[in-house]
Amino acid sequence: MTTPSIRLKLLAVVVLLTVTLGVAVTVQLRTALLRTAGAELDKRSISIAADLAMRVTEPLLTRNTLDVRDILLDIASNNPDVRYALVVDSQNRLVAHTFQGGFPRDLLAHRPVQLGDNPDLVILQSDEGPLHDAAAPIVGGLAGHVRVGLTETHLVASLRQVERLQVITVILVGLTALGAAYYGIFRLTRRVQDLALAARRVGAGDMTPRVAPGAPDELGILAGAFNEMTERLAAAGEAVRAKEQARTELLQKVLTAQEEERGRISRELHDEIGQALTGLIVGLKVLKGPTDAQRLRDVAAATLESVRRLSRDLRPAVLDDIGLVAALRRYTEDFSRLHGIEGTLQVVGHEETRLAPAVETTLYRVVQEALTNVARHSGARHFGVVLDLRGPVIQAIVEDDGRGFDPASPKAGMGLASMTERTALVGGAVTIESRPGGGATVYVKVPAEEGDRAHSDC
Repeated sequence: MTTPSIRLKLLAVVVLLTVTLGVAVTVQLRTALLRTAGAELDKRSISIAADLAMRVTEPLLTRNTLDVRDILLDIASNNPDVRYALVVDSQNRLVAHTFQGGFPRDLLAHRPVQLGDNPDLVILQSDEGPLHDAAAPIVGGLAGHVRVGLTETHLVASLRQVERLQVITVILVGLTALGAAYYGIFRLTRRVQDLALAARRVGAGDMTPRVAPGAPDELGILAGAFNEMTERLAAAGEAVRAKEQARTELLQKVLTAQEEERGRISRELHDEIGQALTGLIVGLKVLKGPTDAQRLRDVAAATLESVRRLSRDLRPAVLDDIGLVAALRRYTEDFSRLHGIEGTLQVVGHEETRLAPAVETTLYRVVQEALTNVARHSGARHFGVVLDLRGPVIQAIVEDDGRGFDPASPKAGMGLASMTERTALVGGAVTIESRPGGGATVYVKVPAEEGDRAHSDC
């Protein structure tokens, strides 16, 4: 079943209100006119009766019945609402009347007249409808009285004419109102349809639609808010696309770095450890005395140390066994000894504090990456690492006294982007402060609880 459109619903409401208002106004006007016309008819009947009473006094007292009847006929001919007029004497005997086909005798019996100085009025029901019967005394009732009956025929005809005119007026006004309402509703719903169409396009991923605000009404405000929303969505979409592109580029660089690191480890295994093991094999074949044995033991010890160093670079076992502080302390000591750069590790808080595994791994890798950049690019003679384990946010600071760099420069390197991306995976952030010739400082903040965020230990 098809649901009517809002345009049809609004038009139906307008039509219903117009018809209801027209009927109500017509009924009220008819009632008011009928009441007013009825009261006016009562006044007219009393006035005519009083006038007749004065005019027929002289001919009645002189017993000139023909003049009395002529006066009655004159009144009836000049007043179309007069259905009848009659005169009775003081004994309630009929003197004259205006009936052409005979006088209805029950008219006298069913209309008792209260003799007095003032006219009285009653409403009689007849086959022709209500009759406004007014009686006026002649000479205070001593000579009799006059009765006049007025019908509502002309009144009803006039009311019907008024009703027809009002119905026509209501129809014309209704049609005019309907046309004006349709025009207004069409403009209103057209703006709503434009908004709906634009919203569908936005829902489909097209952020280009804009809606003309039009008049500064509620729909104009809504259109302005819609345009502002689409502009923000478009800007957010551009930001997301830029971030996705940066993420893709970073992922490619990370994969490239992984392959380079694997190649380096492969070369070290092949060159250093392979040569050392070859030397051991050759030395064992030509072993002649204690001196050769000691030399071979030194080669074996160096080979073992190289294997351990490579193992720590890949994944330090101490990080899993006794925690982040011990792993960083061993790494900074080995780094200082290997690269000849003096450095310190300062821990604020309880060193026994254990964090979520993903958080510990992230902090370890970020510090490792920062110190690797120090060794490769800074030319520093000193470095320092500070680890603050207090509070819900863990902070790590790595600083050096090297040549520094511009963090905003595109040449800042992949390592900085890698640190930022890795920290973001656990809800943290990285801030880098540096300038050429002024060293560099890396600030890392991560929440102590890693939660359900995804994390990669590459």
